[in-house]
Amino acid sequence: MKSKNAGKTNAPPPPPVAAKRPAPPKVPAVSFESVRYEQAYGGKDESSAQRSGFLQASSEATGDTLWTLKIYNVEIDATLERDVQEVYFATLSVDGQARTIVLENERGRTFLVNIDTQEITTQ
Repeated sequence: MKSKNAGKTNAPPPPPVAAKRPAPPKVPAVSFESVRYEQAYGGKDESSAQRSGFLQASSEATGDTLWTLKIYNVEIDATLERDVQEVYFATLSVDGQARTIVLENERGRTFLVNIDTQEITTQ
C-alpha cells in the first residue's frame, strides 16, 4: 500500500519569482552653455513613490544643481516591485538652435524641455 505522502518532500515551496528588469539605459549627460543636463537617478517626488523621469541641470563650473525637473509621471503600484515599474530616459540630446533638451523615455515618448523656461512639451 502506498503512503499518501509518497514522492512528496517536506521542503518549503520556492519563493515567488520576482520580475526583473534590465538596468536603466546608460544615457550620457549633455552640455550646453556651461550647463550639464542629465537624468537624475533616484530622484524622489515627495508626492509619490516615483524615482525616475527627472532631469537635472548643473553648473559645469561648480557642480551645483541649478534645478531638477520632473519630466513625466510614473504611476507606482505599491503591490508590485518598484524597479520593474520605473521608466528611465533612453536618449538625451540638446537642440541648441531651438534651446531645448530632447529626451525619449523607455516607452518611446519624446519630451522637449525649454532650457530657459523649463517648459515641457511632448512630440
